[in-house]
Amino acid sequence: MSRVSARTAEVFARLMAPEDREAYLAGQAAASSRRRGGVEAREHGAALEAWLDAQHQELAARGEALVRHVGAPVAVGRDGQPVRWAGRGPADYQGVLRGGQSVAVEAKSREGRLSRRDLPAHQQEDLHAVHQLGGLALLVVELTTPGESLGDLYAVPWCEVPWRVAERRRSVGLATCVDTTQTVGREELAPWRVSRTGSYLTPWLPGGDRDR
Repeated sequence: MSRVSARTAEVFARLMAPEDREAYLAGQAAASSRRRGGVEAREHGAALEAWLDAQHQELAARGEALVRHVGAPVAVGRDGQPVRWAGRGPADYQGVLRGGQSVAVEAKSREGRLSRRDLPAHQQEDLHAVHQLGGLALLVVELTTPGESLGDLYAVPWCEVPWRVAERRRSVGLATCVDTTQTVGREELAPWRVSRTGSYLTPWLPGGDRDR
C-alpha cells in the first residue's frame, strides 16, 4: 500500500465504491499507526542512549567506571573517511569498573516486552563471552507504553535474564511447525528495576549493594 497523506486518502476514498472504502481507510489508518510506532521507537532508543551516555560521563568524572559506546569496525579510505563496514561489533557499551572488572552492556528499548530475537546473535555471543571470562555482562532494558514519554528501566545480568518461553503451532502444508519465542517483560524484570535518578551500575561497583 502506497504512503499518502490523510487528506489524499480521504479523496481517494470518496472515489471508491462503498464496499471498498472502509477497508481502504482502515488500511491507511493501520499504516499510519505503524509509522507513528516506528518514530516513537527510534525516539525512545535515542533517549535511552543519551541517558546511558550521561550516566557513563558522570561515572568517569567520579573515577568509578570508564564505559564507552562502541560500534562495528569500519574500513577507512585514504581521506580518513569510513568507506564500509569491516565486521560486526560487540555489545553496545564496553569498559571497565573501578577495581578492574570489565563490563559489557547491551541496551534495548521496546514496547511492552523484549524478545530475545531483538538481540543479534553476535551481541549475545559477546555478552556471554564477557560473562564466561569473569566480566560483568549487563542487559539494560527500557519497556515503554504507547503514549508515554518515559518507560521503565531495568539492568539485569545477562546470565540471569528470566526469559519466558512460549510456543506457537502453525500449519505448513501437511506439516505442523512449532515456533518458539523467548520474551521478557515488566513482571519478570521487576527485581532489576533501576531509577533514572541513580546510577544503574552502582550495585556492581566496589562497595555497592548487589542484593536485589
